[in-house]
Amino acid sequence: MAVLVVDDHPLVTKALVHLLESDGIDAASVTSVPEALDYIKSVRKPELVILDAHMPDIDGLAGIGILQSSFPGLAIALWSGDEQQEIIQKAIEKGALGFLSKAMSIRAIIPAIHLMLAGEPYLPVHLMTRKSNSWNRDEAAQSYNLTPREHAVLDELAKGLSNKEIARNLGIEEITVKLHLRAIYKKLSVKSRTQAISIYCNSHPADTSQHSPI
Repeated sequence: MAVLVVDDHPLVTKALVHLLESDGIDAASVTSVPEALDYIKSVRKPELVILDAHMPDIDGLAGIGILQSSFPGLAIALWSGDEQQEIIQKAIEKGALGFLSKAMSIRAIIPAIHLMLAGEPYLPVHLMTRKSNSWNRDEAAQSYNLTPREHAVLDELAKGLSNKEIARNLGIEEITVKLHLRAIYKKLSVKSRTQAISIYCNSHPADTSQHSPI
């Protein structure tokens, strides 16, 4: 397993690389998106890139597009001390696999990185379940024409549960959960669990015209 950390703060980068190596993960670091491109081309393609959201030359949101344009399918986690939902949602919309907060504890960040190394999305549940006063999940369900069962599945999904856990909690088969998720993705016009959670938990009524129900 190989991870590339892209961050222009040496102390932060050194600490994260050391943490990853202590857990048996092969980690390297660079200080900019252009350096990351050179590293991936000339050294190796990592299983996961941890990309700082705020860098002086090219910020993380722009960097996601640049890296994935050169290396389609590259798994990228946005890494930031700024937990604004708008930044997280934009990162997911651009194709990031997940989001890591620089405020996360060691006990939380290592399992999150392992999850993404396995190809699974990761978003801190406490960030994705914040809601504005003018928006709630019932309104989201109505806006996207979700059925009561689809609504229930998304509620469980937003807790970070697996398909198997959702099936157990709702008393249905795992294959039924997958079918519901397929229908949900279509209605929300998304392709992944992470994007579905982001839209469902963070959208505002003014944005619903951008995601017309199907």
